[in-house]
Amino acid sequence: MSRRWIKVGKSLPEWCEQVIVARVAYDWSNKTHKYRRKKKLEVAVATHWNDGRFTDGDHVVEEVVAWMRLPEPPEGAR
Repeated sequence: MSRRWIKVGKSLPEWCEQVIVARVAYDWSNKTHKYRRKKKLEVAVATHWNDGRFTDGDHVVEEVVAWMRLPEPPEGAR
């Protein structure tokens, strides 16, 4: 099974399935004392919660753009 990113608008994981997500995050920069937000992508583990929403266990993970299934555990680890 190949591990590829799936766009959220194309497909969603099963309800309560734990997956890896790519989300938009913001980095604050200080250029000449003016703070600006720079967009970046961040990868995290999250659980599909409800029709396009994901959670990290404590909070809703905002701005998820893509997801992929977790890899299988190594042989003998079960």
